[in-house]
Amino acid sequence: MIHTCAGQEAEATDAFAAGVRNAGEHCRMSVICAQMLVARRELIRAVPHLEKAAELCAELPAGDEVLTQVAAIGANIARNAEATLTSARNLLLAADAASAAACARLGDWRSEHKALFQQGRGFVAAGRPVPALGVVQRLMALEEANQAGPVERFFSASLACRAQMLRGQMKVAAGAYQACRDLAGQVEDAKAREMVEKALTRLTDDLAADKAERDRWQG
Repeated sequence: MIHTCAGQEAEATDAFAAGVRNAGEHCRMSVICAQMLVARRELIRAVPHLEKAAELCAELPAGDEVLTQVAAIGANIARNAEATLTSARNLLLAADAASAAACARLGDWRSEHKALFQQGRGFVAAGRPVPALGVVQRLMALEEANQAGPVERFFSASLACRAQMLRGQMKVAAGAYQACRDLAGQVEDAKAREMVEKALTRLTDDLAADKAERDRWQG
């Protein structure tokens, strides 16, 4: 644990290998490391330790005391994370709304488009697909009024795809995704094309991950 908290991952791995004798000890050490890292506000580093503890639970006999310890620590971390997530979500939505309201008054439609897109992403991140789709409609209206090119339309389509994916409307999401691919192929400026292609790659990866997750739970 000392090596883990110090960020000495190689040393921590060696110490685990030398000192941990069975799955129960490994599971206990993993969840305690996660607890310590969360207490130190090193949240991202705690994640793989929690994942390892969950994996090792399957190897423990029913009723093992380690299972009780993992359940209690995991639940406590989850409740604290939930409270933090709620605060962060509310801050995200309020900040995006302020930015979008300001940009709408600047008289620059591209700035307004960018701010609206970010607001839509915030709605998706907050798990609110319906207002995100409302933002898509506003983006499309801006694009029509200003004869927008494929770059702006690409990002609107990508937002629509993510919102429909969140709603579970996979056929509609697939249509939006195809529109993204078509629009990406129309971008001529090299710098803009690179930006769009990176965004398309992320969207492709997220669609694949979402499908794998749905298949896992439905299977």
